[in-house]
Amino acid sequence: LHQATQLPVAYAFSANNLAPVAEALAKRFKGLRVLVCADDDKFSEGNPGVTSASTAALAVGGEWVAPQFADEAARHE
Repeated sequence: LHQATQLPVAYAFSANNLAPVAEALAKRFKGLRVLVCADDDKFSEGNPGVTSASTAALAVGGEWVAPQFADEAARHE
């Protein structure tokens, strides 16, 4: 993401860490615009990547995005 945008990037490494990382960044850098990039765990119960990304973004007044695949029908576990 940094290479494509030249913007700073932080990693959470786990869906469970997305909200704590977003909250820590928002607290440290007042006025920061946060974009949480989700991992689409479509085949996992509850899709934790998308669920956690949206929760984290909401907690800091940010936005979130998830990947869109050209051929969703071709995806498999």
